[in-house]
This record gives sequence, structure tokens and C-alpha cells, in this order.
Amino acid sequence: MASGYHQIPMRPEDRQKTGFSTEKGHFEFNRMCFGLKGAPATFQRLMNQNIPMTIFKNHISSLNDNFQERFSKFKEEEDLNNLFINPFIIETHDLQKYNPNMQLEIIELQSSTVLKCKYNESSEIIDFWKCLPEEDFPELHNVAMKLVCRFGSTYVCEKSFSRMTFIKNKYRTKLTNSHLKNVMLLSSTKLKPNYEEIISMKQIQHT
Repeated sequence: MASGYHQIPMRPEDRQKTGFSTEKGHFEFNRMCFGLKGAPATFQRLMNQNIPMTIFKNHISSLNDNFQERFSKFKEEEDLNNLFINPFIIETHDLQKYNPNMQLEIIELQSSTVLKCKYNESSEIIDFWKCLPEEDFPELHNVAMKLVCRFGSTYVCEKSFSRMTFIKNKYRTKLTNSHLKNVMLLSSTKLKPNYEEIISMKQIQHT
């Protein structure tokens, strides 16, 4: 899709309209290029003619069902999500929504002035749950780790897609699939390659 314009051939009599000159000579495009008047409309018209939108109906319907199913699970775990976001706002009449052991831990947590101060001082929710003693609050710790992993993977996915969009826009005419895979790996990992060692392993040929 990114190179769609370049897949549309120019009429021989219209190629002269795309001409440009450089120090190496005069050149003309054989395929439609960016910048021509009417090029976007031509491209869109051919897309509408050759790719009927009805073929996407089943895919869109399937995606909608999939999203509905996934978001319904968030509704089912709304109480756990609220507990994770702020365990200090859980009211007494809401304690019955949790199992007995977790109820006791919530009461003990809310009665701790030290932990409440740590929560208020934490810039991120995950920082608070990291400092919560697992041996004193095993139930709450397990719930927190479960939710942290879930939202953490979502954040990594969003970050990776954003990074991929930037990379493909900037280097789309030069990237192969293997290049994109390697660049994405470098962009989304915390591992730091030893570039000096990699370069030393490469043989440099002088001409």
C-alpha cells in the first residue's frame, strides 16, 4: 500500500509530464509518482474498482466479536481492577466481593499509615505494588502481579507498533522483512548489542 502509486503504469503519451532533468540526464517516470495532480484520486478510484470493500465484511464482523469478548472480561474483573488502581478506596460494604483472605489483607493494608504514604508518594502504581511485602500480603501480591503482566504486555505492544510505524515511514523504500524484524528487535528490547565485537567479526574488503 505504501508503494501503491508506483504500481500504476503511466500512459506513454503522459510520461513527458513527469519529466525531470539532472546532471546525469533527462528522465521520465514509467509509473505514476507522487506529486502529480489527480494522482490521489486516480489511486483511490483504482482501489475502489479492484478491491470491493464487501470482502472485508466478515473480517470486520469477526474483529468486532473478538473485541466484545475481550472487553467483557475486563467488566468481569472490574472489582480487581479497582483494587489494583487504588486499594485504599475500597469501602467496607465492597469487601464481600473478595475472598476472605483478601478481605483481611485489604483491611490490614488500609490500616497501615506507612503503606498509605508509600502509595501517595509513588509516581506509578506499579512502584507501590513492588514495595508491598509479599509475605504479609500474598493474595494482593498475586493479583497485582497478574494485572501488571497484563497491562505491561499491552504497553509493550503499543510501543512496538508505534515504533514500527515510524521505522516503516522513514525507511519504507529500503527495508526488507528481515531488516524490519532486526530493527524492531533492537527497538523493543533492553539488550544492548556489543557493536565493537560485531564490527570486528565482519571482514572489510578494500577495492
